[in-house]
Amino acid sequence: MGITLSLNERKVLTYLVKNTNEDDCYSHFAPIMRETGLDRNIVRRACRRMARYGLTAYDKGLCSEDGDFLGAGYAATRLAHLSMEEKE
Repeated sequence: MGITLSLNERKVLTYLVKNTNEDDCYSHFAPIMRETGLDRNIVRRACRRMARYGLTAYDKGLCSEDGDFLGAGYAATRLAHLSMEEKE
């Protein structure tokens, strides 16, 4: 059974696959919003829905390389990276 994503979810997932990974690189909503042109509520909803399918991962307590606290964010999971590679 395949997962059907909306156009907005595909935009968010495409950004996350290009710019994040669940091992060490997460993104806040602001850069996703800038890149996709979507508002915060749509980005948040898309990230949460895709997390239920295992396509995105959420983490809190993120820090910069300098040790500054950055908050929380989402990243594309290995499953998301693999599914996007299959489509190329």
